[in-house]
Amino acid sequence: MSRHWAKFFAAFLLLAAGMASASEPTAGSVWTEPATGIAFVWVPSGEFDMGCQAPADHCPATELPVHHRIIAGFWLSRTEITRGQWGRLMADDPSTLKKSDAYPVDQTTWQLANSYIAKLNKTGHGRFRLPSEAEW
Repeated sequence: MSRHWAKFFAAFLLLAAGMASASEPTAGSVWTEPATGIAFVWVPSGEFDMGCQAPADHCPATELPVHHRIIAGFWLSRTEITRGQWGRLMADDPSTLKKSDAYPVDQTTWQLANSYIAKLNKTGHGRFRLPSEAEW
């Protein structure tokens, strides 16, 4: 991942996977992870056509071909990970905007986000990962 990308996307969202449930929660239901206080909202399952819908000669090659995606329901963090939530698990805050703990952590990289997720997964309150392109 390029350094430019990491600076452009200053914050990240998390996805809670593998949360067992007898039935799918109602869209918009909220669950809060106890170790960090991260609020997750339920995004129901669905399907859509992914890719560029314009005529092929107007689409970037990376957006072709259009393909049908079916996504299972998932819990997505309601907001970007805040500096306070980051600090509950990580010793160093990479943020350049040293405002309140309610601000999103910034200057994260894919590697830092995955280090955070690895620590979060050790809390025993679920399995977490970054959302896929289709989930995003």
